[in-house]
Amino acid sequence: MTQRPIAILNRQHGQKGTISRFDPGAVHEHLREVDLVSRYFDTVERVLMRNGVVVHRINTGSYDNRNNRVAQIARANKAVPVLHVLGHVNSAIRPGTTGIIFSDSRSQQGPIAAGMVADKMRSLPELTRVLEIRTEKGDQWSRVRYCLDPTYRAPHNCYGILLEPGFINSPSHAPLWTVEGLERLGKAIGAGIAQYLVGN
Repeated sequence: MTQRPIAILNRQHGQKGTISRFDPGAVHEHLREVDLVSRYFDTVERVLMRNGVVVHRINTGSYDNRNNRVAQIARANKAVPVLHVLGHVNSAIRPGTTGIIFSDSRSQQGPIAAGMVADKMRSLPELTRVLEIRTEKGDQWSRVRYCLDPTYRAPHNCYGILLEPGFINSPSHAPLWTVEGLERLGKAIGAGIAQYLVGN
C-alpha cells in the first residue's frame, strides 16, 4: 500500500499470454504500434517518477490477466487515486489527422484527467488543433469499452483513459514516431498525468 498517487501504464499490445501469441498492433512500413507505445511510455514513466507518482507497467499477459492486475492494484490502494492509462497508436485505411483520448464514463474524474492530458498534448504542433476527447459509454460494448473494462471492474478510486495520440500511417503525424517525437509525446502525456495526480 502506498500514500502516493498511482499511474498504471498498460501497453495494450505485445505478448498475450502464450509464447506464440505476440500482437504487434498496427504496423506501417518499419513501425510497429507495440514499439511506439513502449517508447512514449518510457518517457511518461520518467516524468511521473520525478513528480512522485508510483508507476506500474503492464506489458504482457492475456486481457483477463491484465484486467485482474489493474483491479488488484486499485483494491490494494483504495486511499489514493489510481489512473489507468491504456496506450495505443491508431491506424486507418484512410488516415486522418485527429488524435483521440477516451475516458471512462463511470466517473467525473476520467474526463477531467483526459482534459488535462489533452491540454498538454495540444502543445505539440502535430496535435494543436486535431486532438479530440471522447467519453466512452460504459453501457455500450465496443473495442474501447472492452479495453477500459478493468477500470469498471476496479474500485471507484480507479479512473481510466485510453490514448490514441495519432495515426501510425498519417504523414502529418510522422514526426511523432521519431525518437525525438516520441520523447516530446511522452513528456506531454506525462506532464498532463502529473498535473492531474499531483498538481504539478
